[in-house]
Amino acid sequence: MRCLFVVPSLNRAGAETQVVALVNGMAARGHEVHLLTFESLLPLAERLDERVRHHAAMRRYKFDFSYTREIARIIDEFRIEVVHTTLQFALLAAWLGRLRSRSRPPLVASLHTTISRNTKEEWQNRLLYRHLLRRCARVIFVSANQRDYWLERYPGLGNHSVVIHNGVAVERFRKQDFEEAGRRLREKHGIPEDAVVFSCIAAFRPEKGHHLLLAAFDRLERDAWLLLAGDGESRPEIGNLAARSRKAERILFLGQVADTRPVIAASQATVLSSVAVETFSMAMLESMALEVPMIAPAIGGLPEAIEPGRTGWLFPVGDGEGLAMAMRGITDDPKQAQRMGEAARQTVAERFSESGMIERTAQLLQEVVEDNASVG
Repeated sequence: MRCLFVVPSLNRAGAETQVVALVNGMAARGHEVHLLTFESLLPLAERLDERVRHHAAMRRYKFDFSYTREIARIIDEFRIEVVHTTLQFALLAAWLGRLRSRSRPPLVASLHTTISRNTKEEWQNRLLYRHLLRRCARVIFVSANQRDYWLERYPGLGNHSVVIHNGVAVERFRKQDFEEAGRRLREKHGIPEDAVVFSCIAAFRPEKGHHLLLAAFDRLERDAWLLLAGDGESRPEIGNLAARSRKAERILFLGQVADTRPVIAASQATVLSSVAVETFSMAMLESMALEVPMIAPAIGGLPEAIEPGRTGWLFPVGDGEGLAMAMRGITDDPKQAQRMGEAARQTVAERFSESGMIERTAQLLQEVVEDNASVG
Protein backbone atom coordinates (compact mmCIF):
# COMPACT_ATOMS: atom_id res chain seq x y z
CA MET A 1 0.00 0.00 0.00
CA ARG A 2 1.30 3.46 -0.94
CA CYS A 3 0.28 6.04 1.64
CA LEU A 4 0.76 9.78 2.11
CA PHE A 5 0.44 11.21 5.63
CA VAL A 6 -0.08 14.97 5.99
CA VAL A 7 0.40 16.86 9.27
CA PRO A 8 1.26 20.56 9.71
CA SER A 9 4.38 20.06 11.85
CA LEU A 10 6.33 17.52 13.88
CA ASN A 11 6.18 19.50 17.10
CA ARG A 12 6.36 17.70 20.45
CA ALA A 13 2.63 17.17 21.02
CA GLY A 14 0.22 14.27 21.30
CA ALA A 15 -1.19 14.26 17.76
CA GLU A 16 2.22 14.65 16.15
CA THR A 17 3.69 11.90 18.35
CA GLN A 18 0.96 9.57 17.12
CA VAL A 19 1.71 10.43 13.49
CA VAL A 20 5.38 9.54 13.93
CA ALA A 21 4.41 6.24 15.54
CA LEU A 22 1.98 5.51 12.70
CA VAL A 23 4.32 6.24 9.81
CA ASN A 24 7.17 4.31 11.43
CA GLY A 25 4.88 1.37 12.15
CA MET A 26 3.43 1.35 8.65
CA ALA A 27 6.89 1.49 7.08
CA ALA A 28 8.07 -1.37 9.30
CA ARG A 29 5.14 -3.44 8.03
CA GLY A 30 6.36 -3.04 4.44
CA HIS A 31 4.10 -0.23 3.21
CA GLU A 32 5.49 2.63 1.12
CA VAL A 33 5.05 5.64 3.40
CA HIS A 34 5.39 9.33 2.57
CA LEU A 35 5.01 12.10 5.16
CA LEU A 36 4.48 15.75 4.26
CA THR A 37 4.80 18.67 6.71
CA PHE A 38 4.46 22.36 5.89
CA GLU A 39 5.46 24.18 9.09
CA SER A 40 8.95 24.69 10.50
CA LEU A 41 8.54 22.99 13.92
CA LEU A 42 10.19 19.60 13.35
CA PRO A 43 11.79 18.34 16.61
CA LEU A 44 10.18 14.91 16.20
CA ALA A 45 11.74 14.45 12.74
CA GLU A 46 14.74 12.77 14.34
CA ARG A 47 12.47 9.91 15.40
CA LEU A 48 11.38 9.07 11.86
CA ASP A 49 12.30 5.66 10.53
CA GLU A 50 14.74 5.89 7.60
CA ARG A 51 12.20 4.05 5.45
CA VAL A 52 9.73 6.95 5.77
CA ARG A 53 10.12 9.54 3.00
CA HIS A 54 9.72 12.94 4.64
CA HIS A 55 8.77 15.86 2.37
CA ALA A 56 9.15 19.25 4.10
CA ALA A 57 7.29 21.83 1.97
CA MET A 58 7.42 24.91 4.19
CA ARG A 59 4.80 27.61 3.75
CA ARG A 60 6.27 31.11 3.68
CA TYR A 61 3.33 33.00 5.20
CA LYS A 62 -0.06 32.26 6.76
CA PHE A 63 -2.14 31.95 3.60
CA ASP A 64 0.59 30.48 1.41
CA PHE A 65 -0.88 27.32 -0.14
CA SER A 66 1.90 26.72 -2.64
CA TYR A 67 2.80 23.51 -0.82
CA THR A 68 -0.44 21.98 -2.10
CA ARG A 69 1.37 21.64 -5.44
CA GLU A 70 3.88 19.41 -3.67
CA ILE A 71 1.06 17.29 -2.30
CA ALA A 72 -0.31 16.87 -5.82
CA ARG A 73 3.15 16.02 -7.15
CA ILE A 74 3.73 13.33 -4.51
CA ILE A 75 0.28 11.82 -5.15
CA ASP A 76 0.89 11.53 -8.89
CA GLU A 77 4.61 10.73 -8.96
CA PHE A 78 4.43 7.98 -6.33
CA ARG A 79 0.95 6.74 -7.28
CA ILE A 80 -0.40 7.29 -3.75
CA GLU A 81 -3.39 5.07 -2.99
CA VAL A 82 -4.69 6.77 0.17
CA VAL A 83 -4.02 10.07 1.99
CA HIS A 84 -4.18 10.22 5.81
CA THR A 85 -4.44 13.66 7.44
CA THR A 86 -4.02 14.68 11.08
CA LEU A 87 -5.69 17.86 12.44
CA GLN A 88 -8.22 19.97 10.55
CA PHE A 89 -5.84 22.32 8.75
CA ALA A 90 -3.91 19.36 7.33
CA LEU A 91 -7.23 18.08 5.97
CA LEU A 92 -7.77 21.35 4.11
CA ALA A 93 -4.21 21.24 2.74
CA ALA A 94 -4.56 17.63 1.59
CA TRP A 95 -7.97 18.33 0.06
CA LEU A 96 -6.58 21.20 -2.02
CA GLY A 97 -3.54 19.13 -3.03
CA ARG A 98 -5.73 16.20 -3.99
CA LEU A 99 -7.86 18.45 -6.24
CA ARG A 100 -4.69 19.42 -8.11
CA SER A 101 -3.65 15.80 -8.64
CA ARG A 102 -4.64 13.55 -11.51
CA SER A 103 -5.55 10.41 -9.56
CA ARG A 104 -7.37 11.93 -6.57
CA PRO A 105 -7.00 9.10 -4.04
CA PRO A 106 -9.41 8.81 -1.08
CA LEU A 107 -8.86 10.86 2.08
CA VAL A 108 -8.90 9.63 5.68
CA ALA A 109 -9.03 12.33 8.38
CA SER A 110 -7.86 11.82 11.96
CA LEU A 111 -9.26 14.31 14.48
CA HIS A 112 -7.54 15.01 17.80
CA THR A 113 -9.71 17.90 19.01
CA THR A 114 -13.20 18.18 20.39
CA ILE A 115 -14.55 21.46 21.73
CA SER A 116 -13.56 24.51 19.68
CA ARG A 117 -11.21 26.77 21.63
CA ASN A 118 -12.79 29.98 20.36
CA THR A 119 -15.52 31.39 18.12
CA LYS A 120 -13.22 31.42 15.08
CA GLU A 121 -12.56 27.67 15.34
CA GLU A 122 -16.26 26.97 15.83
CA TRP A 123 -17.20 28.78 12.64
CA GLN A 124 -14.39 27.07 10.74
CA ASN A 125 -15.73 23.69 11.85
CA ARG A 126 -19.31 24.62 10.94
CA LEU A 127 -18.69 26.31 7.60
CA LEU A 128 -15.70 24.37 6.25
CA TYR A 129 -14.39 21.32 8.02
CA ARG A 130 -17.62 19.43 8.58
CA HIS A 131 -18.25 19.56 4.81
CA LEU A 132 -14.75 18.30 4.04
CA LEU A 133 -15.11 15.55 6.65
CA ARG A 134 -18.33 14.34 5.04
CA ARG A 135 -16.41 13.83 1.81
CA CYS A 136 -13.66 11.74 3.42
CA ALA A 137 -13.66 7.98 3.02
CA ARG A 138 -13.28 7.61 6.81
CA VAL A 139 -13.03 9.89 9.83
CA ILE A 140 -10.94 8.58 12.74
CA PHE A 141 -11.74 9.72 16.27
CA VAL A 142 -9.34 8.97 19.13
CA SER A 143 -12.01 8.40 21.78
CA ALA A 144 -15.67 7.41 21.85
CA ASN A 145 -16.69 10.56 23.74
CA GLN A 146 -14.99 12.70 21.09
CA ARG A 147 -16.86 10.85 18.33
CA ASP A 148 -20.20 11.23 20.09
CA TYR A 149 -19.62 14.97 20.53
CA TRP A 150 -18.80 15.53 16.85
CA LEU A 151 -21.69 13.39 15.61
CA GLU A 152 -24.17 15.24 17.79
CA ARG A 153 -22.87 18.68 16.84
CA TYR A 154 -22.09 18.02 13.18
CA PRO A 155 -24.51 15.36 11.84
CA GLY A 156 -23.61 13.42 8.73
CA LEU A 157 -20.33 11.82 9.84
CA GLY A 158 -21.76 8.68 11.43
CA ASN A 159 -21.69 6.33 8.45
CA HIS A 160 -17.94 6.53 7.96
CA SER A 161 -16.62 7.32 11.45
CA VAL A 162 -14.49 4.97 13.54
CA VAL A 163 -12.78 5.13 16.94
CA ILE A 164 -9.09 4.20 17.14
CA HIS A 165 -7.69 5.16 20.52
CA ASN A 166 -4.24 6.68 20.81
CA GLY A 167 -1.60 4.13 21.72
CA VAL A 168 1.73 4.06 23.52
CA ALA A 169 4.72 1.75 23.06
CA VAL A 170 4.63 0.02 26.45
CA GLU A 171 8.10 -1.45 25.91
CA ARG A 172 9.52 2.10 26.04
CA PHE A 173 7.87 2.71 29.42
CA ARG A 174 9.15 -0.01 31.73
CA LYS A 175 9.18 1.25 35.29
CA GLN A 176 12.48 -0.43 36.17
CA ASP A 177 14.23 1.37 33.29
CA PHE A 178 13.56 4.82 34.78
CA GLU A 179 13.55 4.32 38.54
CA GLU A 180 17.19 5.41 38.84
CA ALA A 181 16.60 8.50 36.68
CA GLY A 182 13.61 9.36 38.85
CA ARG A 183 15.69 8.93 41.99
CA ARG A 184 18.39 11.25 40.59
CA LEU A 185 15.80 13.87 39.72
CA ARG A 186 14.50 13.80 43.29
CA GLU A 187 18.03 14.06 44.62
CA LYS A 188 18.83 16.99 42.31
CA HIS A 189 15.93 19.00 43.70
CA GLY A 190 16.38 18.00 47.33
CA ILE A 191 13.25 15.86 47.51
CA PRO A 192 13.46 13.27 50.33
CA GLU A 193 13.30 9.61 49.30
CA ASP A 194 10.12 9.01 51.30
CA ALA A 195 8.31 12.15 50.11
CA VAL A 196 5.07 11.92 48.12
CA VAL A 197 5.49 13.56 44.73
CA PHE A 198 2.80 14.65 42.28
CA SER A 199 3.66 15.71 38.74
CA CYS A 200 1.72 17.51 36.02
CA ILE A 201 2.92 17.34 32.43
CA ALA A 202 0.92 19.86 30.43
CA ALA A 203 1.34 23.05 28.44
CA PHE A 204 0.68 26.21 30.41
CA ARG A 205 -2.59 27.28 28.82
CA PRO A 206 -5.75 28.49 30.60
CA GLU A 207 -7.74 25.35 29.75
CA LYS A 208 -5.15 23.13 31.49
CA GLY A 209 -6.35 24.42 34.88
CA HIS A 210 -3.00 24.80 36.65
CA HIS A 211 -4.63 27.30 39.03
CA LEU A 212 -7.02 24.56 40.16
CA LEU A 213 -4.10 22.18 40.79
CA LEU A 214 -2.17 24.75 42.85
CA ALA A 215 -5.22 25.45 44.99
CA ALA A 216 -5.80 21.74 45.60
CA PHE A 217 -2.12 21.16 46.41
CA ASP A 218 -2.27 24.01 48.92
CA ARG A 219 -5.14 22.22 50.70
CA LEU A 220 -3.09 19.12 51.46
CA GLU A 221 -2.41 18.67 55.16
CA ARG A 222 0.51 16.28 54.73
CA ASP A 223 3.81 17.30 53.18
CA ALA A 224 4.11 16.65 49.44
CA TRP A 225 5.95 17.98 46.39
CA LEU A 226 4.60 19.11 43.02
CA LEU A 227 6.57 18.94 39.75
CA LEU A 228 5.28 21.02 36.83
CA ALA A 229 6.70 20.17 33.40
CA GLY A 230 5.90 22.30 30.38
CA ASP A 231 5.76 25.88 29.18
CA GLY A 232 3.28 28.25 27.62
CA GLU A 233 1.41 31.52 27.73
CA SER A 234 0.07 31.21 31.30
CA ARG A 235 3.42 30.22 32.84
CA PRO A 236 4.08 33.68 34.39
CA GLU A 237 0.60 33.83 35.93
CA ILE A 238 0.90 30.34 37.42
CA GLY A 239 4.39 31.21 38.68
CA ASN A 240 2.97 34.16 40.58
CA LEU A 241 0.25 31.99 42.10
CA ALA A 242 2.82 29.38 43.16
CA ALA A 243 5.00 32.03 44.79
CA ARG A 244 2.08 32.97 47.06
CA SER A 245 1.39 29.36 48.06
CA ARG A 246 2.18 28.24 51.60
CA LYS A 247 3.97 25.30 49.94
CA ALA A 248 5.87 27.48 47.45
CA GLU A 249 9.24 25.87 48.17
CA ARG A 250 7.81 22.46 47.20
CA ILE A 251 6.40 23.52 43.84
CA LEU A 252 9.06 23.03 41.15
CA PHE A 253 8.83 24.37 37.59
CA LEU A 254 10.90 22.09 35.36
CA GLY A 255 10.29 23.90 32.06
CA GLN A 256 10.01 22.09 28.74
CA VAL A 257 11.20 18.50 29.28
CA ALA A 258 12.21 16.50 26.20
CA ASP A 259 11.90 13.13 27.96
CA THR A 260 9.23 13.14 30.67
CA ARG A 261 9.69 9.53 31.75
CA PRO A 262 12.08 10.35 34.65
CA VAL A 263 9.59 12.97 35.88
CA ILE A 264 6.80 10.41 35.88
CA ALA A 265 9.03 7.78 37.50
CA ALA A 266 9.85 10.23 40.32
CA SER A 267 6.13 10.56 41.14
CA GLN A 268 3.57 8.62 43.13
CA ALA A 269 0.82 10.01 40.88
CA THR A 270 0.45 12.32 37.91
CA VAL A 271 -2.29 14.95 37.71
CA LEU A 272 -4.31 16.62 34.99
CA SER A 273 -6.59 19.45 36.11
CA SER A 274 -7.98 20.54 32.74
CA VAL A 275 -11.18 22.54 32.72
CA ALA A 276 -11.73 22.05 28.96
CA VAL A 277 -11.86 18.74 27.13
CA GLU A 278 -8.95 16.31 27.06
CA THR A 279 -9.65 14.23 23.97
CA PHE A 280 -7.41 11.24 24.84
CA SER A 281 -4.29 12.30 26.70
CA MET A 282 -0.90 10.87 25.78
CA ALA A 283 0.40 12.06 29.16
CA MET A 284 -2.23 9.81 30.73
CA LEU A 285 -1.19 6.76 28.70
CA GLU A 286 2.52 7.31 29.35
CA SER A 287 1.94 7.67 33.08
CA MET A 288 -0.19 4.52 33.23
CA ALA A 289 2.37 2.59 31.17
CA LEU A 290 5.03 3.56 33.74
CA GLU A 291 2.83 2.18 36.54
CA VAL A 292 2.05 5.64 37.88
CA PRO A 293 -1.72 6.21 38.27
CA MET A 294 -3.28 9.47 37.16
CA ILE A 295 -5.70 11.84 38.88
CA ALA A 296 -7.80 13.55 36.21
CA PRO A 297 -11.15 15.24 35.55
CA ALA A 298 -13.99 13.13 34.19
CA ILE A 299 -13.80 14.84 30.82
CA GLY A 300 -13.37 13.84 27.18
CA GLY A 301 -11.83 10.40 26.68
CA LEU A 302 -10.11 10.18 30.08
CA PRO A 303 -12.87 8.00 31.64
CA GLU A 304 -12.35 5.50 28.81
CA ALA A 305 -8.95 4.56 30.29
CA ILE A 306 -9.06 5.58 33.96
CA GLU A 307 -11.12 3.27 36.15
CA PRO A 308 -11.71 5.05 39.49
CA GLY A 309 -10.18 3.14 42.36
CA ARG A 310 -8.43 0.66 40.05
CA THR A 311 -6.16 2.50 37.58
CA GLY A 312 -6.50 6.08 38.84
CA TRP A 313 -8.92 8.68 40.13
CA LEU A 314 -11.52 10.87 38.44
CA PHE A 315 -13.05 14.04 39.83
CA PRO A 316 -15.77 16.39 38.50
CA VAL A 317 -14.46 19.02 36.09
CA GLY A 318 -13.46 22.19 37.94
CA ASP A 319 -14.00 20.62 41.38
CA GLY A 320 -10.96 21.72 43.38
CA GLU A 321 -12.05 19.93 46.52
CA GLY A 322 -12.63 16.70 44.56
CA LEU A 323 -9.09 17.00 43.19
CA ALA A 324 -7.70 17.67 46.66
CA MET A 325 -9.51 14.61 48.05
CA ALA A 326 -7.97 12.39 45.39
CA MET A 327 -4.52 13.78 46.14
CA ARG A 328 -5.09 13.19 49.87
CA GLY A 329 -5.76 9.55 49.07
CA ILE A 330 -2.19 9.32 47.76
CA THR A 331 -0.54 11.16 50.66
CA ASP A 332 -2.48 9.05 53.18
CA ASP A 333 -1.70 5.70 51.50
CA PRO A 334 1.18 5.83 48.97
CA LYS A 335 1.15 2.01 48.63
CA GLN A 336 -2.34 2.25 47.14
CA ALA A 337 -0.84 4.18 44.23
CA GLN A 338 1.65 1.37 43.63
CA ARG A 339 -1.13 -1.22 43.41
CA MET A 340 -3.16 0.93 41.07
CA GLY A 341 -0.12 1.64 38.92
CA GLU A 342 0.33 -2.06 38.22
CA ALA A 343 -3.29 -2.33 37.06
CA ALA A 344 -2.87 0.84 34.97
CA ARG A 345 0.03 -0.63 33.00
CA GLN A 346 -1.91 -3.81 32.37
CA THR A 347 -4.83 -1.77 31.00
CA VAL A 348 -2.57 0.12 28.60
CA ALA A 349 -0.86 -3.06 27.40
CA GLU A 350 -4.20 -4.76 26.73
CA ARG A 351 -6.24 -1.88 25.27
CA PHE A 352 -4.05 1.08 24.30
CA SER A 353 -0.81 -0.25 22.86
CA GLU A 354 0.94 1.52 20.02
CA SER A 355 1.13 -1.69 18.01
CA GLY A 356 -2.63 -2.14 18.31
CA MET A 357 -3.25 1.43 17.15
CA ILE A 358 -0.95 0.97 14.14
CA GLU A 359 -2.51 -2.35 13.18
CA ARG A 360 -6.08 -1.00 13.34
CA THR A 361 -5.12 2.07 11.31
CA ALA A 362 -3.32 -0.05 8.68
CA GLN A 363 -6.37 -2.29 8.35
CA LEU A 364 -8.64 0.73 7.96
CA LEU A 365 -6.46 2.28 5.25
CA GLN A 366 -6.29 -1.04 3.40
CA GLU A 367 -10.10 -1.25 3.46
CA VAL A 368 -10.33 2.26 2.01
CA VAL A 369 -7.88 1.40 -0.78
CA GLU A 370 -9.81 -1.79 -1.62
CA ASP A 371 -13.16 0.01 -1.57
CA ASN A 372 -11.81 2.68 -3.90
CA ALA A 373 -10.41 0.06 -6.28
CA SER A 374 -13.74 -1.76 -6.43
CA VAL A 375 -15.57 1.48 -7.26
CA GLY A 376 -12.95 2.41 -9.88
